[in-house]
Amino acid sequence: MIRHTTLAVVSPEPIMRRRIATFDHDLMFRRDLNAGNIRFVPLDDPVNEIRGMTYVCPCGCGGVSHVIFKPYGDFSWNCNVNKPTIYQILYRYVGCKWIGELINGEFIW
Repeated sequence: MIRHTTLAVVSPEPIMRRRIATFDHDLMFRRDLNAGNIRFVPLDDPVNEIRGMTYVCPCGCGGVSHVIFKPYGDFSWNCNVNKPTIYQILYRYVGCKWIGELINGEFIW
């Protein structure tokens, strides 16, 4: 089994250009950003707690995916914004159907 890795790089700009209520193909792909770019999504509250993460697919297709952390969603993480680890398998249901993990700041598949 060949293992591939892509370094997760925190993006200084939002990955999603705006909030969307319906599927918009141009917003779901960001080929202008590097594979593996991530952006943490804060809650809209005074504590500024991190609610989740948006990332550009590490395979290079440019697909954008979202992860919502507990207690708001299903994913657990190590709360380290410099070398994040998510304790579940990540997968894309559409497009490339990428499956992998984010461990110590690296996407592994």
